Amino acid sequence: ALFETVRFPYLSYSQLQEVTKNKRVPEWLIAEALIVKLSGFECPGFLIPEKKNKMSLQRRPTCGRLFEYSHDFDEKGVLMWTATQGGTSEWLNPALLPNGIKITASSIEKGSVTDICNLKPSEVWSADVPSSWFAVDLGRNRSLVLTYYTLRHGGNSKQDCLRNWVIQQSYDGIEWETIRRHVNETDLNSNFATASWPVSSVKPHRYFRILQTG
Repeated sequence: ALFETVRFPYLSYSQLQEVTKNKRVPEWLIAEALIVKLSGFECPGFLIPEKKNKMSLQRRPTCGRLFEYSHDFDEKGVLMWTATQGGTSEWLNPALLPNGIKITASSIEKGSVTDICNLKPSEVWSADVPSSWFAVDLGRNRSLVLTYYTLRHGGNSKQDCLRNWVIQQSYDGIEWETIRRHVNETDLNSNFATASWPVSSVKPHRYFRILQTG
């Protein structure tokens, strides 16, 4: 009964070869797996009617994906993944996609909130008021354990550079938790400068925001 829960049709050919060497695995399970694999080639999407609800013939649901930072704009982050729909299409601003992310801000004085997701540098900033912020909503059914994040300054002088801020995360977009605080940072003190920082987070969240503190 235990072998009947194994998803044999989704093993690779070499893995199935190894399975055939195990005399404990019922031969009918291997034959069933081969039939399903063959039908996938000849009739994509087809599954024998009486087998449709059999768990071992269904793909496991995706539990998550690992995004590992290597350098600024390395094309390995969650925004790039969203913008290319999992690497299956050309890049489109993820804030403009129907099932993309949502960007909000405390205010906008120049540009559009979606501009902060552009690949090419562009000018966008909030009004000159205390505690200004930009927030990212990953969308329904999406969450992220944040480990690194990257910011890029605009084209103005370093007098306008971001120096004091916190990055926060939230489950609901209402209650926020600070996961890193920056004080007198100088990494963004040049035109279109970029920098990245690690953060300490252990649980997935849907919302993230940059909140200016000085």
